[in-house]
Amino acid sequence: MKTPINSFSRWLQTACLTVLGISLGWLPLWGFPVEKPGPVPEGARVSLTFTNGGRFTLGDVIDMTFVLSNVNSHPFTYETGGDYRGTGFPTRYKFTVVDEKGDALSAETWMDMGGLSMRREIKPGGGFDATLLLQNYVKVNRPGVFTLRVVHDFGWTETKEKPFPVAEGKITLVLPTPEQAAERVKAICGKAAPLKENELGDSWHQTDFRYLSHPVFLPALEKCASQGEANALEGIQRIPTKDATRAMVRLLASANTNIVYASALFLSRRMPSNVEPGHQSIFGWYGTPQEIAANKALWVPEASEPLRAAAAKLLPSSDVSYVNTGAFIIEVIGTTNDAPLILDALGVVLSDFKMRERPDDNILNAPGAGDALIRALAGLRQRGYRAPAGGGISAIMARFLELADPNVPRSNGWEQLLEAFFTQNPPMLREAAVRALPKPPTGNWEKLLMTALNDGDRGVMRQACIAAGDSKNPAFTVALANIIRTEQNQWVVGDATEALGKIGAHWPAVDAWIERLADEKLYPEALRFLAAKLEHPETGGSSGRTDLPREERIAMREKWQHFFADPKRRALVESGKLVPVSEDQARDLFSGVISLDIKNGQSWPAEKK
Repeated sequence: MKTPINSFSRWLQTACLTVLGISLGWLPLWGFPVEKPGPVPEGARVSLTFTNGGRFTLGDVIDMTFVLSNVNSHPFTYETGGDYRGTGFPTRYKFTVVDEKGDALSAETWMDMGGLSMRREIKPGGGFDATLLLQNYVKVNRPGVFTLRVVHDFGWTETKEKPFPVAEGKITLVLPTPEQAAERVKAICGKAAPLKENELGDSWHQTDFRYLSHPVFLPALEKCASQGEANALEGIQRIPTKDATRAMVRLLASANTNIVYASALFLSRRMPSNVEPGHQSIFGWYGTPQEIAANKALWVPEASEPLRAAAAKLLPSSDVSYVNTGAFIIEVIGTTNDAPLILDALGVVLSDFKMRERPDDNILNAPGAGDALIRALAGLRQRGYRAPAGGGISAIMARFLELADPNVPRSNGWEQLLEAFFTQNPPMLREAAVRALPKPPTGNWEKLLMTALNDGDRGVMRQACIAAGDSKNPAFTVALANIIRTEQNQWVVGDATEALGKIGAHWPAVDAWIERLADEKLYPEALRFLAAKLEHPETGGSSGRTDLPREERIAMREKWQHFFADPKRRALVESGKLVPVSEDQARDLFSGVISLDIKNGQSWPAEKK
């Protein structure tokens, strides 16, 4: 039976998304004006040249130069960028690489986080070139003769008559002998750079070991790793064989903790699932479903016990990456006997806390490896684990997590436990207490939730906003609206806004957001929220300025206050309906600050002619 999406599972879903700037509930859309895309220019031509000719040995670094040139008599503009954060290389280049039979090399997987873009001009006879690394885009893991086709949109619009220009090239890849493979590994091993934090296993880890993904390299890679080079596991883990899995299992016995960690990290990506459908886990690999399924097919049953033993070594570490990996292993293949290891590690996290009071404090994630440890307990609960009745703060935390889990019946004495520790430090415990409240919270539980809405820790306050919204209780309306009026943390303000929507308190939310139009930091979000209350064409985002002077912000607020002083408009908002508005009215309300992006490259309201 699939686990329903509730406040507990939603918290698990959002746990690792801070670096992405993503909230599953409320996402401000804000950008900057960009030039509207035009057609592919008449004189645009593209080509490929390879730095070292067209013949390579498997495992070589294969780089090339992509050239965009202008063969026309008129200049044209092109756009690059907006595509490198999270990878370190430009992802708008699209590669298709096929052998002589038409079989394609598989695409690499990465997490594209955008980046800044720039538009430039190419004069007649001029050009732009970029050095590209083939292995960033496709898995180069077998010999053969391959045809490459590379495309970039350059900010243009493709049509049937004017498609994007395609650069083509051809390369030959030959398989190295075992001796050549060993020499290649030895050469890379000798110049490998020290590991950086959280580098292993990420797409931005630029090590030449990543290109050694054929079984011919496995013996030399295992030898290199056994000598203490953790980067060598980047090659082993890319070899799609069970022999590679067994090599990583053998490396778990290393006396070098870096090697144990690296082996455990990559073996954890091959673990079979031992959790029920609906269990919300995020820590593991983010590859495509096909890649994940292919990886799990490489698992060997004899890996389970050595991997659990490795997790027991990693969990007491002070290195968050080690603890995250150990917790993920227990979450997926651990047994109830592993729970004390998780509780001990969780106790360390709980004992080292600070209040999250600043607007830029991270309130989406528990400190350190807290999120991974909490998910590990969730996995163990699905296999029958129940928190002990006695114990320290970590045992109390485990009890609160059980109370928030709809699949676990509430144990005797839960009311006294929850009330006794509802306002206790650490803040992570108070967050769990809010999630553990009965649904809906009534009587004294309602009073405690009201207290949590004024908690000094913004993470607790945010969780209280979510719980208040889920309750649909109008008693929380004023408190939530006051949070919107006064708080600077955008995640708290966003969840308070969403909560008022669930309660049906639409006008209090609008009234509060009108006040924030004078706020230097939040006026863009205020405008975006208020614009959504107006009737307008379907949009795909918004763009505008973020440097409006104080006097102009105050004047803009007065315009919105005057607009909604009309009782009929206010009544529409209160009933959850959109308010009719002319383009002239919208243009006046937006004060030239934002425009909404609509279809066909148009914007609303349109500029006044």
